[in-house]
Amino acid sequence: RKRIGSNTYKNAAAYKDDLRLMFDNARTYNQEGSWVYIDAEEMEKAFEGAWDRYVVGSGLPGAPDG
Repeated sequence: RKRIGSNTYKNAAAYKDDLRLMFDNARTYNQEGSWVYIDAEEMEKAFEGAWDRYVVGSGLPGAPDG
């Protein structure tokens, strides 16, 4: 939240990369099957769906073309 408010991300791709790192870290440092690991998987799926719906083709800097 702090990074979004402080304009840390220069474009949408940088934001996505940071979230992907967070999901990867949750899986790396937590046991498979733990609630943290499972929640990371579910949140990543939800994020990817939202990304495809709202960011792809949006014209935002760093957003992929639709």
